[in-house]
Amino acid sequence: MDHLHECIVNRHGLESRQVVLTFDDGYKNNLSIVAPLMKAWNLPFTIFVSTRHISDGLRFPTYYIRVAMLHSERPYVYLSSVQRSFDLTTRKKRLAAAGTIAEIAKRAPLELVKCITTECIDQLGSEKWAELNAQFISDEPMSWDDVIRTTSMGATIGSHCHDHCILHSNQSEQEVHRQLNNSKAAVEKHVAGCKYMAYPNGRADDVSGVAYSAAKSAQFRMAFTTFGGDVAPDVDCFLAPRMFAVPEYEEFYYRQQRPEAALSAHF
Repeated sequence: MDHLHECIVNRHGLESRQVVLTFDDGYKNNLSIVAPLMKAWNLPFTIFVSTRHISDGLRFPTYYIRVAMLHSERPYVYLSSVQRSFDLTTRKKRLAAAGTIAEIAKRAPLELVKCITTECIDQLGSEKWAELNAQFISDEPMSWDDVIRTTSMGATIGSHCHDHCILHSNQSEQEVHRQLNNSKAAVEKHVAGCKYMAYPNGRADDVSGVAYSAAKSAQFRMAFTTFGGDVAPDVDCFLAPRMFAVPEYEEFYYRQQRPEAALSAHF
């Protein structure tokens, strides 16, 4: 990641066979699966972590929404936070309900997201949550000890906000600055420096003008989106694009052969 930034700043050294590997959120399998593979292949990589989830062991709102809707014993659920009732009488309708609620949460201010999450958690008892959390272990976040271990295996750690807060125009300016400053401070407390960040969700309407300015004022070197594209020499370092990784080797190879610029591959 440092080398990529140096190439952009110095305006030389970028070419299409370069790939920067990034992983978002900070799931525990980044330590158990990703890091050993990267170390074995001597590949540096970057993990953008959501620091509140790392600190408190909390899973992400979309997890609680999805699991609550799929495993609630009620045929219908009313969420006062969104003032809507959801039909859970079939699996298809449960999936549709989870998708609808997740989309509402992704466009909501953080306080409303917390209310939605709390209501979803309340749909199931603590014993049922313990059972389901053990079943869906791939959604478990790392601890700070885990994060530190990944750095010894070649990881650079960046910010993914404090609460995985999507920094769209519905978030207040105060909240945006809090998300970036708190997450940066938390990473810096546990590992050496926090120079890079990735906007949660990262689509065009997920990055407000306030967020763009706040990333600069927090003194990050680069901020990554999920806009598709190569990292060209004239890239805006605070709206850096990324390519989602593709499973087909031929397509990946083709992308590497293009002369325009480097790839930033996101997993």
